[in-house]
Amino acid sequence: GKDQSISSKPATELSMANNVVFNKWFPLLLSLTMGVVYWIFSINSEGFYQHDEVTHYYQMVTFWDNPMLYILDMWSRGGYKILYALPGLLGKNAIYLTNIFFTTGSCYLAYLISKKYEFKYPSLAIILTGLQPMVINLSFRCYPEIPSMFFTALLVLTYINGRYIATALISSFLFSIRQEMAAVSILLGILFIAKRQWVPLLLLAWVPLALNLLGWIKYGDPQYVITMMVKGGLQDTYQRNGFFYFWMMLPDIAGMVVIYLFITAGAGWLLAKEKWKLIRKYHFAAMIFMLYFLMHCAFTSKSFGFGRSGGVARFMVVISPLIGVIATGGFNFFISRQPVRSKLIAGFLALGILFAFMS
Repeated sequence: GKDQSISSKPATELSMANNVVFNKWFPLLLSLTMGVVYWIFSINSEGFYQHDEVTHYYQMVTFWDNPMLYILDMWSRGGYKILYALPGLLGKNAIYLTNIFFTTGSCYLAYLISKKYEFKYPSLAIILTGLQPMVINLSFRCYPEIPSMFFTALLVLTYINGRYIATALISSFLFSIRQEMAAVSILLGILFIAKRQWVPLLLLAWVPLALNLLGWIKYGDPQYVITMMVKGGLQDTYQRNGFFYFWMMLPDIAGMVVIYLFITAGAGWLLAKEKWKLIRKYHFAAMIFMLYFLMHCAFTSKSFGFGRSGGVARFMVVISPLIGVIATGGFNFFISRQPVRSKLIAGFLALGILFAFMS
């Protein structure tokens, strides 16, 4: 018996080592597989998605002709064009690969967030993010939502890891890509004040201050950022589709299976006994999703809408990794030790809500 125990020990250690290697490399390989899928889609693409993509592409390849013009133009989104300044020198394929890098990276970040949240199968978040219909369709496209998706997921990961300085720097940079992300900085500012994190609080302002200084120097406007926010984002110029428009569009944007699991996560929380414990653990990803989602619902509301929003579906790509993470949480609920009765109630409730969205 002793000899058998000794002989089985190396086999056990080998099995554990194989599991470690698998758990380390499988998520990365799965994410890279997503990247290959996106590249195949880009090869078979027949052209640009719409005129916005054409303009963004043109600005990428001509960035060095007049960099300050693009950096200080709110529609051009200076941070976005800076990211693509070098790939733009190498042509269309380099730009497409950069887009695919950000999309693939977003999938991997969804995995890292799910792993941090201790979901049983965190790699599922890669699939539930990467195979969302809108993510696939825009994965290689020239839209600011693609890098915004990546940096939003990175922001969530750094925050839950307690790296608040990095979180502040990322949040401030996001303002240069999508100016409505200022709302995220405001939320973070409140959280940093509550946590007495004064250095991250100050760093939230670095990009708006830098843009304002450059705009003051070039155009003589000491309130340049405010002026451009009003002109570029707060003027009422687009048709409004109603507050619940994005609610009804979510199954088309993210896919029915993903949204079903997403709703299940919410239903599971409602049925859980330790609601506050779950809030303390998972609140930040949910808060960023709700802030961004409800903000755009408000933008396109017919009764109290404000800002420039036509209810464009691609805006939701920014929070696709968070949708994937929360959907992974819904799957985690189904395989947890929760009572079967709770699982059935949550499952049927999610199904009812999903059909209500689609009706």
